[in-house]
Amino acid sequence: MNGMIVCDNRNNDQDNRLKEFHQTLLTGEGRNTSVYENLVEGLFIAASHHSVGTQFADLVAGAVFRAEARNDTRFTSQIMSAFRTSPGGVIPGYGVVYVPKK
Repeated sequence: MNGMIVCDNRNNDQDNRLKEFHQTLLTGEGRNTSVYENLVEGLFIAASHHSVGTQFADLVAGAVFRAEARNDTRFTSQIMSAFRTSPGGVIPGYGVVYVPKK
């Protein structure tokens, strides 16, 4: 299965820092790196007001943020069944990936 990383744009400074972080994640060494063999595109930054897909991703990311940062699972509880899981049903590390790892 192939994948693509899509991000909502911010300002030029934040977008540039995100691009640098992403490149380090892919090519660097150490704890905060990974191998994405099936990645189609390095990083796709799109304005959410021009992309329904990016708006949808914002909704999911917002729900996950609220669950993680505020322990508010009202929204993630409605979408949890759609998250990728391990063969044993574990979401962390499969459907939600932490960078850096917890």
